[in-house]
Amino acid sequence: DKYSKMKDKPHPRLSLCVGCPTKSAAYKTLAYGGVFSTLARYKWGCDLLHDKPALFTNGCFQDGGPTDVQLSKGSFKTYCAAYGMSKEQSVKVTCEGPEPGYVATPRMIVALANTVLQNRTKIAFEGGVMLPGAAFGDCEEVYEMLKKEGVCFKVEDDSRNELNNTDNAV
Repeated sequence: DKYSKMKDKPHPRLSLCVGCPTKSAAYKTLAYGGVFSTLARYKWGCDLLHDKPALFTNGCFQDGGPTDVQLSKGSFKTYCAAYGMSKEQSVKVTCEGPEPGYVATPRMIVALANTVLQNRTKIAFEGGVMLPGAAFGDCEEVYEMLKKEGVCFKVEDDSRNELNNTDNAV
């Protein structure tokens, strides 16, 4: 059973870092986050957040969602680092693509669904809820499907092994 093998493995940990260009931007982010967090605990607070999104996000969110121009200008770039049993075993990867909420998310869902349909034998799981990394771990075709949809992964630094001479874009 593959789950019993996982007992001896180290448990994954996640750290999230958010960058702000200035101290005042960081303080503003903390203040808005604190207000949001406090209001989100109560039904009346959730109703207020839904009714006045521009007020509680300094205009970042508006009623009605983004315009087509905003969607076409939007993009994302995520930096990830994973470490093995020691810090010497590491992989640094970037993922980038179009606007993440309305554009990239549905494209990624379609790409993942097509990958499942076209590569069923490589995606061996027996039902239940699976994280994408676990479900598609042995299926390299998923990267090509995502790339066709505009979402690209690139290995920036791979110190897991010395065979690092190939093209790093996946």
